[in-house]
Amino acid sequence: QMCIRDSFYTVLILGRDTGGGGNTDTMLLASYDVTNQKATVMSIPRDTMVNVSWSVKKVNTLYAAGINNGGNGIDRLMDGLKDILGFQIDCYAVVDLNAFVQLVDAIGGVDYNVPVDMNYYDPSQDLYISIPAGEQHLDGEEALKVVRFRSGYATADIGRIGTQQDFLK
Repeated sequence: QMCIRDSFYTVLILGRDTGGGGNTDTMLLASYDVTNQKATVMSIPRDTMVNVSWSVKKVNTLYAAGINNGGNGIDRLMDGLKDILGFQIDCYAVVDLNAFVQLVDAIGGVDYNVPVDMNYYDPSQDLYISIPAGEQHLDGEEALKVVRFRSGYATADIGRIGTQQDFLK
């Protein structure tokens, strides 16, 4: 979506999963101040509570709920985030899992210090993660596994958010 301002932009960057009807399991809100050449990024935890009529009252369900109810997923999500944040986000980018893999591969992979041993298996998503802690050169598939992993952190999804932010840097 095109941003319309001249000097300050807010951008929602979404990472969609393949299960759960297309929930938005990674949400980054970025801002860019053109005048001062300053960018900031904050994460919106997927389990942030929202006031909705359905039983799972988490912000990551808004996108799929919009689609499942015959509407537009991004509009439903943007409206829900406006209620939480108190302002309208200027524009957005939706990144699916394949695009993330292709982006990392396009730059030749990424050197990254994996913070914990990552071992996880979910047959429903055909997801198998086995990456040791320490400095690694990750290709796109491995990088995706690192940013998706959350079961081995004491703080679960908050630990994953920290890894995602660190990986982005």
